[in-house]
Amino acid sequence: MRSIRPFLRSILTPLIFLCVGLLAVNPAGAQSRSNAGPRPNQADRATNSALASQLSEKALALFQDGKYRETIATLDQRASVTREDQGMGLIRAWSLYHLGRYDLSLRLFTDLDRRQSTKDTQYGVYYSRRKLNPTHIGD
Repeated sequence: MRSIRPFLRSILTPLIFLCVGLLAVNPAGAQSRSNAGPRPNQADRATNSALASQLSEKALALFQDGKYRETIATLDQRASVTREDQGMGLIRAWSLYHLGRYDLSLRLFTDLDRRQSTKDTQYGVYYSRRKLNPTHIGD
């Protein structure tokens, strides 16, 4: 477990900055298409976006502090406001991994890897499988 921590820190630190940076970017369709005034849902979207951003930052801080149960609870709150993106999905999967829920972390890493395969998802699949089956060497 100790040997994996520096590795995780090295891949998660850039991921954290990426996630926080992506939250600051407006989605392409979020801008008003007319100047007639704000739509009723725009205020709700702005509020939800701000709340999602705050919850993301809180989840990342909790994760970095090793508070994995609280991280998952915060991600659950965030999921009630907006859908979970790849970055937050990785934080959830690694939290499950650190809590010893290797079966759930493997399932989530596998789902994330199918949607968008990255080194982060591949490492997660590998390490989760390794915990579930120590004789697993890879595919």
